[in-house]
Amino acid sequence: MKKLMCLFAFGVSVAGATPISYTISGTGSGAIYAPGTEFSQVPLSTFANQSFTVNLFTNTSLIQALPSVGFIVPAAQGDVTLGSVSSVTTTPAWLFDVDSGGYAFFYFGIMQQAVDAVMNMEAPAFSSYGLSTTIGPFTVSAQTNPNQRFDAVIRSASGDIQFTDVSGVTFAADLPTTTPEPISFALLGMGMMAIGGWRKLAWRG
Repeated sequence: MKKLMCLFAFGVSVAGATPISYTISGTGSGAIYAPGTEFSQVPLSTFANQSFTVNLFTNTSLIQALPSVGFIVPAAQGDVTLGSVSSVTTTPAWLFDVDSGGYAFFYFGIMQQAVDAVMNMEAPAFSSYGLSTTIGPFTVSAQTNPNQRFDAVIRSASGDIQFTDVSGVTFAADLPTTTPEPISFALLGMGMMAIGGWRKLAWRG
């Protein structure tokens, strides 16, 4: 399993500020631990073969290129839907990265610390993906890290979620579709009127 250590110190920003979301979906089994009990080995509950969706929200200005490695981005917000349970917002401090070998990883941890990936994913599309564009959904080969109780968890107000097994995992990234605001329409209308007036004057002249 890949371990992340202070990679942001060596990255180079590669894109402008545009909101982007990354979505990992599939079927999983695992356990939920009480919030703030990182070292507890007794879960509040377990789950088996439950559908899940993990959303990570960030913007493209935070993407950094890691020389000879790939790309990495922090995602300060996220949410998780597990089975029939409503989405729960996670505590900030996500990290997500892809590398040229066709692997992608998402973490939950502090950037300055070494953290283990919640899930390791592999797909050919990752080898040329720079994290800044819409892609997918496509199927990935995914593995979890069940032996890392402290690091490889998703922390939320409802508890620490740890996956011990996953299957049928897909990945997608999406840039929001922007709709012109009313002021934009007004400016566009004024511009068209100005062009029309200029053409009328030109025709009269």
